[in-house]
Amino acid sequence: MLRLEMLPAQFGDALWLEYGPRNDSRVVIVDCGFKSNYRELKQRIEQLRPGQLELLVLTHIDDDHIRGAIPLLADAGVTFPSDMEVWFNGWKHLTPSDELGAAQGEIFGALIERGGMRWNSSWGGRSVVIPDAGELPSGMLPGGLKWTLLSPNWQKLADLRTFWRSKVAELGLEAGDAHAFLELFEERSDLQPDDTLGDGVDIDQLTSQLFEEDDKAPNGSSIALLVEFEGKSILLAGDAHPGLLTHSLRRLARQQGRSTIAVDAFKVAHHGSRKNTSPELLRALTCRRFLFSSNGAKHGHPSPECVARIVKSAPGATLHFNYRSATNRCWDDSMKQSEHGYRALYPEDGGNITEL
Repeated sequence: MLRLEMLPAQFGDALWLEYGPRNDSRVVIVDCGFKSNYRELKQRIEQLRPGQLELLVLTHIDDDHIRGAIPLLADAGVTFPSDMEVWFNGWKHLTPSDELGAAQGEIFGALIERGGMRWNSSWGGRSVVIPDAGELPSGMLPGGLKWTLLSPNWQKLADLRTFWRSKVAELGLEAGDAHAFLELFEERSDLQPDDTLGDGVDIDQLTSQLFEEDDKAPNGSSIALLVEFEGKSILLAGDAHPGLLTHSLRRLARQQGRSTIAVDAFKVAHHGSRKNTSPELLRALTCRRFLFSSNGAKHGHPSPECVARIVKSAPGATLHFNYRSATNRCWDDSMKQSEHGYRALYPEDGGNITEL
């Protein structure tokens, strides 16, 4: 079994990945959404057997991915397995020499260290990053889940370093000062654990528009993974930039002697932003299931341009939405689905859960 559930994380990501035999499955958490997701994640973790939770991945520092992780790690009532690993690129990982919001990244890193957790231990405590040449990093989790890293590279981390330093300076603090950021955390009650488009879209017109790539440094620093288990695979893209994802997928295809990389499901980058799923990225993939995590509240994701590109490039595609929203209801049109050969699934149809 390989099963991905997109928890309702408003306009963010909180992904619960489960794999293995149903009576002996393992769990990977990718991003933690907002504080409301912290509460649900806490309850789920409490129900796991010892050692079942293998890995917690925080793809990058954006609020809609990391905010729920801070109270989760700060909650003394949450017991994490001693052998669980955390993958997250903090300030000390942003240069090859290893010399949020950036503030939240600092706080999260300080909490990892305070808890004595295994931080990037599969990477020798160093950066989760792909090299400029050679094979892409890959490995196996204890339960048998294969992973391949597709993003970030050193340039994306260098861009984040510049952004990070400037944001921390705005607070009058220095990057990497764990003590100062733990003090800031104590002052932030919002981070503390607690006790308790219109319907008409023209697909041809949308796909004719010129693609413009995302250039935001935090998004580009996203940890993006291809995970595989027993012949099934899911691409977890975070908010990664499409140029690097495309380059990594083509690089992986060359390593495997293939023209494209076939995946069973693609968790679409940046909640379906129009700037993160390029025609080139879609041509580098063979896929029929596309997963969107967003209620559309803040940025109107998924964008109609992104969904239209997918529908046009992948005949027979199934669109999985973890909300029914004003921004995605336009795809629930039987005539449009028949004309363009796709189908749309919403939470009431099981669209938030993909089991392979």
